Amino acid sequence: MAFFRGGATCTPETIDRTVRPEEVAAMAAFVGRHIPDLPGEFFSAPPPACTPTPRTSIS
Repeated sequence: MAFFRGGATCTPETIDRTVRPEEVAAMAAFVGRHIPDLPGEFFSAPPPACTPTPRTSIS
């Protein structure tokens, strides 16, 4: 699972790949509202570097 909005602007050279407890808590709160029976144990979080592609109009 990942959130693709928010966070600091960065480059591949400056990305901060540290996963902080408040980020884990935000994910757990979101998932808990939508899938309450999902186990709540945190295992690992290799953060991806996602590059958003500009949206274009689809006609």
